[in-house]
Amino acid sequence: GGVLLSIRCPDGSRCVRRLEPDAPLEAAFLLAEAGWVEQPGTAPLPPAFKLAAQFPRRVFARDGAAAVSLAAAGLGGAQEALLIELPSE
Repeated sequence: GGVLLSIRCPDGSRCVRRLEPDAPLEAAFLLAEAGWVEQPGTAPLPPAFKLAAQFPRRVFARDGAAAVSLAAAGLGGAQEALLIELPSE
């Protein structure tokens, strides 16, 4: 069981992990950070990044993510795809 969570980084790479639906949304942010690889000369992942689902479009901020489960955030399906969104400069 669980949710197969796939997070796409801006460079096109993906981090994929199966998490329980009652896992905190914070786990998705930790997965994104763990999978992020800076290319030489590029900036590290900024702390203010967000995660976004495309269909339907939903954007998740890190504030309060530890207190909300994946299922409560609407990410309780068998497979969920998220994108890392970097803050505008």
